[in-house]
Amino acid sequence: MTMTGATDSPGDDGPIGEPIGGPGVHMPNILGLLLAKNRPIVMGVLNITPDSFSDGGQFIDPEVAFKHAKQMIEEGADIIDVGAESPNEGTVTRLFYEIGWSGINIEPVRSWYDQLRMCRPRDTTLNVAASNRLGSLELFEVIGTGLSTIHQDYAEKAQRDYNWGHRRITVPCIRLDSLGFPPDIHFLKIDVEGAERQVLEGFDFAKHRPWIILIEATEPNSDVPSHGEWEDLVLAAGYEFALFDTLNRYYVPRERQDLKEALNASA
Repeated sequence: MTMTGATDSPGDDGPIGEPIGGPGVHMPNILGLLLAKNRPIVMGVLNITPDSFSDGGQFIDPEVAFKHAKQMIEEGADIIDVGAESPNEGTVTRLFYEIGWSGINIEPVRSWYDQLRMCRPRDTTLNVAASNRLGSLELFEVIGTGLSTIHQDYAEKAQRDYNWGHRRITVPCIRLDSLGFPPDIHFLKIDVEGAERQVLEGFDFAKHRPWIILIEATEPNSDVPSHGEWEDLVLAAGYEFALFDTLNRYYVPRERQDLKEALNASA
């Protein structure tokens, strides 16, 4: 299923380039920077779980799911949100959706996936994990939070520090480049609680050049920097560091220095 819409104006989100965010969060207004495109958008929804209430589980086979996802992506997706979690709380993509942008959400935890499908019916939402291979992986679901992780020690720390329980589950995983995205991706958001390197290893930067990449750059629920574990992959792909907002690090391709200047100007 596809639906179309169109972008309008920045509205209450502030003029182009001005920062947005709540108390203690200073995020550049990527929404304003990208609204200048002002063009129609296309979205699709894909469910690969066996108990789907909309498609009856017809896309549960990975090859069939990938084929259907590629068919929808070819129609034009503007946003990829890896580790989507809640569609409303703590998200940097909700504003884009509300003004009519399209996106792809990759969310392995079923409860958050269900919420994304309910709240963002125009998006393409995949109930899988992103990694550097096709198959399955072990995930530690930190119940009721956005901290689910492939690292058992992170899950155990969440339980010790905050009494958040966790359970071990097996989820399907894909490489991002297996989806056959169009080359013009406007931003790529990665928030995967310690799996950043694996996600980046599964993305072909020679074929796809997101205008802006933002990656959560601290260990889960802390201010301990983590970008040393994966930043070399981004820099080697021809991207330059542009900004740190105390949580995320922003990168732009060398060929888009105008975006780097705009991000720095909005900080």
